[in-house]
Amino acid sequence: MSSEEEKINQTKPLTQEEQINDYKRMVKHRLMTGYYGLAKTFWLFWFLPIFLLNIWEAMSSSTGTILRIDIATLVWSAFCLFCASKTQGRQVWKVIALIVIACDVILSALALIAFFL
Repeated sequence: MSSEEEKINQTKPLTQEEQINDYKRMVKHRLMTGYYGLAKTFWLFWFLPIFLLNIWEAMSSSTGTILRIDIATLVWSAFCLFCASKTQGRQVWKVIALIVIACDVILSALALIAFFL
């Protein structure tokens, strides 16, 4: 047995934190490569989080919290726009989803600009 094979055989199991980090990396990679498909990417990864963030923003009275939520919405929508562009499937639904997400990115950016004016 070579020394590299011995090192591989003697590796310790991953801790729970390392397993969670590996899972997060895997989900992020799958999302960025279009593995989940358009339906999951749009509804599960974009629509649901944005919907919950918008509810939280509507209930918030703190200016700082509203600003943070707007920034998070903008960043998450831009990330999901990229991820949705990588999915496969019917072109019509993909274009519709990209238009909806792009509109949200534009409106979020305008909301942030208006916030500072």
